[in-house]
Amino acid sequence: MGACTGDRNAATVTSSIGAVASRDGGPKPSLTPLREISSRPERRQWSERGCDTTCIHRNIRKHVDARAGIANGENQLIAGFIIAGAWSKQILIRGLGPSLAAFGLTGTLQDPVLDLRTETGTNITVNDNWALAANAAQIPANLRPTDPRESAIWTTLAPGSYTAIESGKSGATGTGLLEVYDVDSVASSQLANISTRGLVGTGNDVMIGGYIVRGGASPVLVRALGPSLAPLGVVNVLTDPTIELRDANGVLVAANDNWKQIQQTAIQATGLQPPNDADAAISTILPSGAFTAIVRGAHGGSGIVLLEVYNPESPVRAVP
Repeated sequence: MGACTGDRNAATVTSSIGAVASRDGGPKPSLTPLREISSRPERRQWSERGCDTTCIHRNIRKHVDARAGIANGENQLIAGFIIAGAWSKQILIRGLGPSLAAFGLTGTLQDPVLDLRTETGTNITVNDNWALAANAAQIPANLRPTDPRESAIWTTLAPGSYTAIESGKSGATGTGLLEVYDVDSVASSQLANISTRGLVGTGNDVMIGGYIVRGGASPVLVRALGPSLAPLGVVNVLTDPTIELRDANGVLVAANDNWKQIQQTAIQATGLQPPNDADAAISTILPSGAFTAIVRGAHGGSGIVLLEVYNPESPVRAVP
């Protein structure tokens, strides 16, 4: 198979992406923002054409997760991801809630439900209690949820774009964690272009995204989009998001409010500059290790935000 011509610059991830969220009953949210912003045409081309092993990133991102708030409708927790490469990949998605209380979280979601969909919104599968799934015994023992009320989806997905949604059974609300794991070692396909959309509140109800860089120092671009979601029909957006990037010890690596303030030239050089001046972004080179991105609203603001992590190994053209 020939070399791929799509976008190689979205962060490659092979463990979890998640978000802590509270949610009450309501209609399923529109998935347009994830499709139009996070799964741009170049990235769909990367997935659908496939590529040989020369297209795979040098540094693999392991364990990407995020914590955020969710209510109903458009405020649900949505994780978008792409299976990039030539082969199908084994994926585990977990929706946690009750077990988070052991980590000091209060108001946890007592009965989370997972919904896995295609890029067009077609339902693939739904799970309520993980152990009730027909293939629950195939989930590795160390990755099984610790509470029977928590949810998990163990499945093999072909290259393409997907969306996972965590909600509360019967309209329940509370704090939950949504994770997506790449659990196989197929070198020619990877879990890529991870994005999480959720509701940022005040106080402890911020969005927290964690990820691990492996394979040596690597360029990273982190974006928090709020106002640029409004033209896509999202209401109650976070009008002025801020980002803090911290290492595994909690030491501040970088921070940003409006992306043009400090690194405008460097960010524009990636071709991934945010569409709105009030969006936030950080461009940096990180060594191997674990890192956390924290998204808040400037001046105590709240609303929906999209957190994205990219690996801009080489400049790419801007996408309208």
